Amino acid sequence: GGDGARDTFVWGSLPPGALAVTLTWDATGQCREGRVDGAREQAADNPALLGAGWLELVHPDDRPAAVEAVRAVLAEGAGAPHEETVRLRDDDRWAVLRVRPADSDADTGDPHIAACGVLIDATRSLGMAARRAGMARLVERFNGLRHPDEIVGAMLDEGIPLLGGRSAVLYVLSDDDELVVAGATGVSQDLLRARFGRIARGSPLPAAEVVRTGRPVVVGSTAERRQRYPQLDAPELVYADAFVVAPLKDAAGQPFGSLGVGFEDDGRLHAAWDPQFLDDVVTHCALALDRAQLAVAAERDQERLRFLHRLMGTLSSTLRLDATLTQFAGMAVP
Repeated sequence: GGDGARDTFVWGSLPPGALAVTLTWDATGQCREGRVDGAREQAADNPALLGAGWLELVHPDDRPAAVEAVRAVLAEGAGAPHEETVRLRDDDRWAVLRVRPADSDADTGDPHIAACGVLIDATRSLGMAARRAGMARLVERFNGLRHPDEIVGAMLDEGIPLLGGRSAVLYVLSDDDELVVAGATGVSQDLLRARFGRIARGSPLPAAEVVRTGRPVVVGSTAERRQRYPQLDAPELVYADAFVVAPLKDAAGQPFGSLGVGFEDDGRLHAAWDPQFLDDVVTHCALALDRAQLAVAAERDQERLRFLHRLMGTLSSTLRLDATLTQFAGMAVP
């Protein structure tokens, strides 16, 4: 707190060791005061927090919820405080935003201040609870999706940030027993598909290894990657310094694909590394993807049966060879 907190203030996140930022807002929702750790007698207002600047502390996806908490207090006037759990701009840190109506005389003596609040670092107490809540939202979304591409997209868009990852590649086994890229984020997909778009199950690459063994692979540094998987070296591809590759398993427990998650560095990997949480997220993704693939296969089989039924009915309607061939071609080509 105090001068030390001000000196170590890193814009975009609460500074290391800081516990909170105290804030006040006027009736329009603009921040009028922002102080690190609330040390009013030691820490001066930080001008970067004023106006809408305080929202830069919050993860972009959670800023609407933070704004709504302030607006709710301003709209209701006197009443109970509002609390909202939000991610900080650093993905692996969490905070509680508590906002209440301002008592001008008691709080500031400034009649223009309509609400007061505090953004409290609660990473240790709320981090896992918030991640579990995020996983519940992700599973709910999985349950509402039907096509494999939609589920892959949801995992890359929501699941990877939930795991604290920077990049990801998802592979699934094809009918000819090769691993094929189903989706990727944070990497050049054109280069990825050109170099590692299809991988044989017997390949020494980690995506194939986890499918064969059913166990995840964890790599903590570039040096370790080069030692364990020299086949990955490709000058045109930029890899994450640390990554985890986990198998995707169907309802019977058989691997049918893999998910690789890249992290900025070993520190980020270990800060986010929770084997049980990773396993839970990957398991739900795999089961949703397996379900969708089975549904697509069933629909394809039904369409084939309907086509054969129509074809048999049409071909049996005439005994003329030329008419039969014309009808067959007309139905088969589409």
